[in-house]
Amino acid sequence: MNIKSGATVKLALMTFLLINGNAFSDEPAKRDAPFKIFFWNSEEVQNSYGQFQFKAMPANIIGRASGYPKMRYGCSAPRSEGGQWVYGWTCMSEGSNFQKSNSLKVIRCWTKDGINFHDQKVVMTEKEHLWQGFVNLVRRETDNRIFLFPYGYNRDKGSMDFMVYSSGNGTKWKLDTEKAYSDHDACCVIWDSKGKQFINYQSTYQKWKKRYPDNIGGDIRRVISIRYSADGIHWKPDGDYAFRNKEKEKELWVPDEKDPKELEFYRICAFPYHDRYIGILVLYAPSPQIGNTREGTLHGPGLGTQLCYSLDGIHWNRPDRTTDITAESHWAPLQGPLQAGGYLRFYAGIESNEIRGLEETRLFGAYCRANGEFSTKPLTVPEQDLTLNISASDYDSYFMAEVRDLNNQVIPGYEKEKCVHKKTDEKKFKLKWKNRTTSELSGKKVQLRIYVRNATVFGLSE
Repeated sequence: MNIKSGATVKLALMTFLLINGNAFSDEPAKRDAPFKIFFWNSEEVQNSYGQFQFKAMPANIIGRASGYPKMRYGCSAPRSEGGQWVYGWTCMSEGSNFQKSNSLKVIRCWTKDGINFHDQKVVMTEKEHLWQGFVNLVRRETDNRIFLFPYGYNRDKGSMDFMVYSSGNGTKWKLDTEKAYSDHDACCVIWDSKGKQFINYQSTYQKWKKRYPDNIGGDIRRVISIRYSADGIHWKPDGDYAFRNKEKEKELWVPDEKDPKELEFYRICAFPYHDRYIGILVLYAPSPQIGNTREGTLHGPGLGTQLCYSLDGIHWNRPDRTTDITAESHWAPLQGPLQAGGYLRFYAGIESNEIRGLEETRLFGAYCRANGEFSTKPLTVPEQDLTLNISASDYDSYFMAEVRDLNNQVIPGYEKEKCVHKKTDEKKFKLKWKNRTTSELSGKKVQLRIYVRNATVFGLSE
């Protein structure tokens, strides 16, 4: 009963999480977010005609940061004077060399635009441990406390221990625990505002007979486990995971039957986004050593990244398994992003001052090369006019829209013939039927039917 990508929520897992202290609530999240509908997979469109693909948009290099410290991005926090505090970390020496014995440093600066950074300052230095070079910085939104989650090497036990520090003001830090648990060092911690808890997407190992052994041998593979904590110190499930406990293997997130047989989930960079969660999943597969292109190591080459998403933070959808969204830079973030200027911004930091960006409103889209059409799920029309986020700019591209009632009948005045547009590419295209807009239907339950050719439809909003 493994967790599989895009699968229905597993009852056994939910029962396990509830018994062991998972704070997820069945109540819908209460947010002041504006009206927004996504078209990210076949479950979010209805009664479709044509061959739709649900495509992920790749990250691009969108500029260079000025004044950004040589650090890995961690998190941001509101700044009373305007803009955002930005926290990051480094285990590099002055000569940009990594050694486990280097000090772990937390650096703070601030920005208003995500491009220009100011007043960098080292706000914490820790020398007492051997660091694994994998650290998370997370802001708890309920009280703005900043948490630092590094992996330290325990010389006595030979284990990699998940440690916890925290700060109320970002400059004075305290050690909360030297060992929350032990596992693999790669992880990504987020603050989940829905469940009022931390979620840790922890890379770990599963017993698995490999066709091609690599640097971790031939009997285990890399997969992802999910842990939860209300305070950042006490985690459920606790203790060692995966291949040390047969029962816990049932809760791992593993590749499925649609994946290559050798695929491994190396790690994930996850973050909240509107009413859901986004992940940049880093993929890996070993090579036979005679064909290994990474000379000098048994570690095989990576397989790129996939953009994925989750509605609950637990079960993940992977609608596009072919687009490597970080192919341009061959670099995947550890945490992030910083949201500014219409982009989700990721910073290489130590390697360069380049900024990689995903367009905030264009992460996934429903694309049809030939003629296609689909209906939205039933929606209550907001007071503001509806706008469509659409890319239909090629020579043969068009889109049309009509409004139907819940009996699937076109509402008079909102026929598709009155809303025809060609060669259009806009993120907020105001929908009009001659002189009519949807504001005249405010409060009514309707469905919007969209017709396209050679176009990508990303979403619907006010």
